[in-house]
Amino acid sequence: MTRSPSPKRLCTGDNKRDENGLEREKELEREKRKEIVENVQKIEEELEQLSIEKVEEVLAVETKYIVKTRDVYVKRNELLSEIPHFWKQVFLRHPVVGRYLNKNDGKMLMEYLQTFDIFVDNIGSFRIQLIFHENPYFSPTILWKQFDLLEEEWIVSTDGDQGLAKIMKEELWKNPVKYFVTNNNDNRDKDESDVDESDEEEDKDIEDEEEEDDDADALESV
Repeated sequence: MTRSPSPKRLCTGDNKRDENGLEREKELEREKRKEIVENVQKIEEELEQLSIEKVEEVLAVETKYIVKTRDVYVKRNELLSEIPHFWKQVFLRHPVVGRYLNKNDGKMLMEYLQTFDIFVDNIGSFRIQLIFHENPYFSPTILWKQFDLLEEEWIVSTDGDQGLAKIMKEELWKNPVKYFVTNNNDNRDKDESDVDESDEEEDKDIEDEEEEDDDADALESV
């Protein structure tokens, strides 16, 4: 007659089957997680490739745009060269640049400034160029300085002039007429105000003279 397994032995066998089942579930979970991670890595590689393609396309567009705008800037400089001391006035009338030049004895150099130019590349770096007439202060008459853009930050020379360079590029170079015309308008408004005040004073003098004449006539009649 076959003996039935004892409860103790039966319980031990069930525990082993449960442990094997848990281990199998954990293994399947690890395999699934590994598969998910590998798929995500492939997607990230795809995104990285798209990012590279984007940069290449943006640089191509930037290069094309720089070539087109360069021709326009050349035309603008040709027109501005017909206005005597145009760039001198623009530099000195800018609230920040003008104060800097006056503080550092740069005002006298502006008397010889002929042309101001900026050359930009497709990664954001740029070169500032100043062309002067013959002068007793320095030679050669073409001064330039390169400002490089690295990791999307302003990386320039170590003498602390990056703020001034940015102003020259973003304000003076892009819209010089704003500073040339605005100051002229201010002067014109001031002149008109002076004329108005002068007219008012003249009218008042005439009124005073008329009152004096009336008083004199009244005295004569007495």
